[in-house]
Amino acid sequence: MPHDHPHDHKHDHDHDHHHDHGPALTFKLHTVRMYVGDFSGAFTFYSQTLGLPVVTGDAAGPYALFNTGGAQLALERIPHNSPAYDELVGRFAGISFMVPDLNALYESLVAKGVEFMAPPQKQSWGGGIAHFRDPAGNILSVVGKL
Repeated sequence: MPHDHPHDHKHDHDHDHHHDHGPALTFKLHTVRMYVGDFSGAFTFYSQTLGLPVVTGDAAGPYALFNTGGAQLALERIPHNSPAYDELVGRFAGISFMVPDLNALYESLVAKGVEFMAPPQKQSWGGGIAHFRDPAGNILSVVGKL
């Protein structure tokens, strides 16, 4: 049965994939910022170790944007002697990356020397979660199927 849409796109009729035809969001998460002191080391970690595509910026800093498939991840250098350094660097970031196979990703990153707090832990929703540190000590999370 044909149906009209105010925009032109192809429906794939995959019932696991839902289109949101509601009103446009006022607040759309665009960028999450991570603060680091050693920008070059952090840039290498995010671009090469994690493999996030670079949108803009390079190892020289003082900032770079990475494509995560949703909101962008911004890396921002903050001087070690900044009064805010201890408050902004080396903390639990509250950022989770969704991955298709958590165990495979965990094994891959451990082999690259990434420091995890613990192996992936099963969660009540059926998947798992694991937390890792970037070179600045910031703690990020990965979630996905175990």
